[in-house]
Amino acid sequence: MNYAVIDVGGTFTKYAVMTDEGEFLRKGKIPTETLDLDRFLGSIAGIYEDAAAKEADIAGVALSMPGFLDVETGYAYNGGGVYCVKEMNLIEALQERIPVPVTMENDARCAALAELWHGNLAGCQNAAALILGTGVGGGIIVNGEILRGKHFVAGELSYFMMEDMGSELSEGKIAALAASARGLVGMVAEAKGIPSEELDGIKVFKMIEDGDETVREVLRKFARNVARIICNIQIIIDPERVVVGGGISTQPLLIEMIREEARRTMKLFTWVDMPVPEIEPCRFFNDSNLIGALYSHKSQLRNRR
Repeated sequence: MNYAVIDVGGTFTKYAVMTDEGEFLRKGKIPTETLDLDRFLGSIAGIYEDAAAKEADIAGVALSMPGFLDVETGYAYNGGGVYCVKEMNLIEALQERIPVPVTMENDARCAALAELWHGNLAGCQNAAALILGTGVGGGIIVNGEILRGKHFVAGELSYFMMEDMGSELSEGKIAALAASARGLVGMVAEAKGIPSEELDGIKVFKMIEDGDETVREVLRKFARNVARIICNIQIIIDPERVVVGGGISTQPLLIEMIREEARRTMKLFTWVDMPVPEIEPCRFFNDSNLIGALYSHKSQLRNRR
């Protein structure tokens, strides 16, 4: 059996036709419709129709997208940056247009599930994934299952509080900026007096490679922020392993700094032998949400039987 697998992002929607075991047969992408619900639903149905026309045995549609999603009922409380999806049963709306089973899963949880299925969390019973992008996505694995929580916000690490919030919400005090790739670029821009629009992750690491010690120290501070989140997760669920994803996680220097800062943080507990988190980069990057969406689709259908 083959599946149409779709990863909805804030700018582009990636899609693929995949086999039952997660092999990619073909891929593509289209701009994401974020404001008009009918056009958004039509774009998802159109991807299915194109796949079904070219592959006669499309058995289902697996959807990855941002937001607070009840995967059992199909209800989307919000769609994150897909603003047209809010307080609605998204699966029911899609099933009116698509004749095969449709499932959905939060995009960061999909990344964690991809690692659990075929990646660097394979075989783990308790584990976590941090995805460093525009915000900080997260997936928490407990007893071999993804943790969603009562209100479907488990793993929404962008809202992790990094310091005293006081009486007013400040984005700089939560992980959305302090520990995201976007946040790293902003921190470097501030330190160097450069407009953030002129920087990206590639340029940041090139500056370090060229010997810029100021930027290296900013990266160290950033790694400390990420390590703080990981250490707190370690204390809460005591995972076997934590993986770090997102484009900047391909940089070995960042992973090593996060490991160093995690070790340093745990040694602060001098009166107890606190375990140091095992930290690895994710195995899958651009394809992780697609792979995890398929894994979630298969799991959800299996649980319904």
